[in-house]
Amino acid sequence: MFFNQRTTMNLMSFRVFITALLVICSLCSVAVIADEVKEKIGSSSTENKKPLEALHLKGMKIIETGAMGSDKSSAVVYFQEAGELGYLDSQLMLGDMYAFGFGIAPSYEGAAYWFKKAADQDSSRAQLYMGDLYFEGLGVEKNIEKGMAYMQKALQNPESDEKSKRIAKARMQEFSLSNDDAH
Repeated sequence: MFFNQRTTMNLMSFRVFITALLVICSLCSVAVIADEVKEKIGSSSTENKKPLEALHLKGMKIIETGAMGSDKSSAVVYFQEAGELGYLDSQLMLGDMYAFGFGIAPSYEGAAYWFKKAADQDSSRAQLYMGDLYFEGLGVEKNIEKGMAYMQKALQNPESDEKSKRIAKARMQEFSLSNDDAH
């Protein structure tokens, strides 16, 4: 992601790099969410939570309590139900699960579907991911302009941290330069 305009990589290794970066970000996200789930489950039962949050927490509990390598696919049902009804955390989790094949068959189309829903709710992380998906044409038709628009949203999003802003700027610059070279 952080290459100068002279750096070249074959498409396959670049996709592997992007996937690895997304996996790292997702694992960090899952760890943070897992800590939140532990705190919420410990403080009161999920029956007292809002219905969508309760669904999300049931999915997280399956992911948290399953042994390493165990089937996590039953969590998807809870995330999908909450995600379709607009629960942002479930949408982000499903985007991650589809992007990395975590508990479900990997699908960039599935990842794009859920990340778009989350991006439409102003999730800076989802906006950043959608920008990359459009830049690379993963799960969506390659479209540099749409990628730039999503990166710009992530850059201007008040919830974006400095690292996300640096990534958005670097990706915008990289694709701006490569787009200039194509003309």
